Amino acid sequence: MSPRDVSTVNTRRPPRRARRLGAVLAGTALAAPLAGCSMDTSAFLNSVESAWKGPADTLSAPVAPARLEIPAIEVRTGLIGVQVQDDGTLEVPDSGEDVGWYSPDENPEGGHPTVFVAHVDTPAGPAIFERLLELGPGHEVQVTDAAGDVRVYRVDRVADHPVDDFPTLDVYGAVAGDEVRLITCTGVFDTVRDQYLENRVVYASRSG
Repeated sequence: MSPRDVSTVNTRRPPRRARRLGAVLAGTALAAPLAGCSMDTSAFLNSVESAWKGPADTLSAPVAPARLEIPAIEVRTGLIGVQVQDDGTLEVPDSGEDVGWYSPDENPEGGHPTVFVAHVDTPAGPAIFERLLELGPGHEVQVTDAAGDVRVYRVDRVADHPVDDFPTLDVYGAVAGDEVRLITCTGVFDTVRDQYLENRVVYASRSG
């Protein structure tokens, strides 16, 4: 089957293959899409570094996100921290029931979005971000930190980005305020490449 032959491809739940969910990094700068995708990062190497420079002089002690709630799609879950691996990819939860979080900053207002990543499905069925595809502008995202403080975000927009043309700086680059990104797979599952061909990215900004 060719990558574009979708006549027998289930875009939500590939039956046998396990998916990878990874994000390639260039130094300290994310330079590729998440969710089982890969791409040539060389074009970003000279441009992403400046996009990751945040207001370091304003950083306070780190307060890690501990819980994520998205009422509209009935997601209520604890969070696990994920790290950059030796091969430059972002570690992700092994379980389809877990959500991972990552940020290069010490606090949510450090200059870059906090990223939440999870699977849309597994070979056994739907995963925790299956219904992420239902979110739209205005939906609420709640993040509770380890100190018990709750930050409320509103979805500004959603977008599906082809894995071969992923807007790295738009998704991961420096921002003026407190923002989050929620990312999972979507689109056609290419059985030849063993991955989805698009990423769903939810962009949200602090509202309370």
